Amino acid sequence: MEHVDQQLITGLQRGDLTAFEELYRQYYLFLCLVAEHIVRDPSDAREIVSDVFMRLWDIREKIEINTSLKGYL
Repeated sequence: MEHVDQQLITGLQRGDLTAFEELYRQYYLFLCLVAEHIVRDPSDAREIVSDVFMRLWDIREKIEINTSLKGYL
């Protein structure tokens, strides 16, 4: 896992909103493209990705990522 991703995960686990915002900025578009490819609806894809980020924030203290952050998301 990249050092920057590890820093973001550590910040996220500590409840650092800045780390969460950076993670969002880095991965939102990619995740929307993946979701849209699957569901074929841009609006649904954005909603799914928003749900993913909300869930990520909710479980931040329990997250254990042993692979890539991108793969985890």
